[in-house]
Amino acid sequence: MAWQDRYPFAYHVFPLHLARDISEGRALLSKKQRAASGKALARPTTAAVDAALGFDDVVHFYLPKAGTLISDLPILRTQLQPALEPPFPHAVFRIPTTFLRKRFFVCCWNIAVSRPQSNAAGVKGGNWARGTSAERIAGVWDAFREERPDVAQARGYWFDGKRVPLLSADQVETNRALLRLPKGGPELLVESRVVLEPPISVVTFCDHDQKLLERSGISKSGIVIHRERFPGYGDHLDATAATYTRIERYLAGDRTVALDFDRVRRSRPR
Repeated sequence: MAWQDRYPFAYHVFPLHLARDISEGRALLSKKQRAASGKALARPTTAAVDAALGFDDVVHFYLPKAGTLISDLPILRTQLQPALEPPFPHAVFRIPTTFLRKRFFVCCWNIAVSRPQSNAAGVKGGNWARGTSAERIAGVWDAFREERPDVAQARGYWFDGKRVPLLSADQVETNRALLRLPKGGPELLVESRVVLEPPISVVTFCDHDQKLLERSGISKSGIVIHRERFPGYGDHLDATAATYTRIERYLAGDRTVALDFDRVRRSRPR
């Protein structure tokens, strides 16, 4: 059984208002590419860490095991499940792993959250407390590397410009056991813009979100929109709420609209 049989799909989660920008470019871009194009919107909870660790030049995907419900993706559970803060609508691009043609890596850590154990740095393994500086996080990864952990401890190999160990595309098959280690599943990282074309599809979770996606022009690239259910989301949705009003203005071309698409996530503990 090839590793793609156990991990058949990779998922890229995005806030719904970005659908127009993605549709116009007909591609998913890294944070660095978005900045160069003048579309530098990024999650404030992860952007600085990605840059400090060398991962602002890749497109990030979740890589769950076969049979995992899309509603179990960690970022969707944070963004869409019932909470004190109203949810910000998100959708998900789904790409078959057998379709991956560009250079890619698999990371068996949660890049934004994982903390490696480092005796030199005096820290235990676990997760970083929210608000830990990107410089501190980068320093601990550097100390971890200096300790020369074996492949099992490092969960991968070191690559130039990346402070977190990775598996290259040709290393995944022989190291499949490492993919089981991260609690939320591994991450798949593509080192280039990901062109939107079949068999890539996009998943949304309520009627109004689907209508906004259709309005964004996503389907012009041949991308099929699927509807799936996210428990508790969309059941009592107010399509006239302020968030949707702002999204609709943004999709119509108004780039002056203020959109806090990570507010729910910041309000939750890790």
